[in-house]
Amino acid sequence: NEFTYNYIQMIEEKIKATFPLDQLDDFNLVQRYVVDWIGESISIAPEKVFRPPHVIIIVGPTGVGKTTTIAKLASNTILDARANGQPKPELCIITIDTMRVGALEQISRFGEILGKNVMKAESSTDVLKIYDQYKDHTDFIFIDTSGYSPNDSSHIAEMKNILDVDGLNADVYLSITGSTKASDLNVILRNYEPMAYESVIITKADETKQIGNVISVLYEKHKSISYITDGQQVPHNIRRATVVDILKSLNGFDIDRIHIEDKFGEK
Repeated sequence: NEFTYNYIQMIEEKIKATFPLDQLDDFNLVQRYVVDWIGESISIAPEKVFRPPHVIIIVGPTGVGKTTTIAKLASNTILDARANGQPKPELCIITIDTMRVGALEQISRFGEILGKNVMKAESSTDVLKIYDQYKDHTDFIFIDTSGYSPNDSSHIAEMKNILDVDGLNADVYLSITGSTKASDLNVILRNYEPMAYESVIITKADETKQIGNVISVLYEKHKSISYITDGQQVPHNIRRATVVDILKSLNGFDIDRIHIEDKFGEK
């Protein structure tokens, strides 16, 4: 499953501390405990309740699917309201992505589907102006950002300055792909720390069979998971992350589904 060496060592220490030698022959018992420990190491971000406008920003490296994820989240706010018999929420979509060719066109197409114009901001003054214009009559403000190499600290700092707006109180997510190797994940999480992201969105989970790398690094960095995406289809292919779903995706383990549902399922 591509767990990191440090994570494997942590599990091994738990095994040594928990089982006498004669019980180590009971593979099923040991395996059940190990699955539980993996589950306990996974932190799921709680859903937050915000007073309108709920500002959502997604940051992350190039190619992780930030724009598509923004479109999915925006679309699902409308679908969720409809499913719950609530009024259609008012949305505002902003892009500060001025680097990628075709970025504005891509997010604008999603905006057209939602019946919303996408506004472009190139400075914190632009963001503040749009925010002040919409904050009193908008439920959600979604902000799409440029993708930079995690080593491009100057552009990440510039992006932080653009989004440094008084009163924004944004919910910031870091988007990472499930197939990113552990060493690169460590760099991404560390170098995007100035963006003050509160949790992580795992994208393109359908493109990998191993996510031990993600579990390991997020555990070691004390970061939580909010959403998982597993395809390009909008508004589908996105779901709230759960410990149960992540454990079910592990390879080679005989997962006791009734047990993990009872232990980690939603109460």
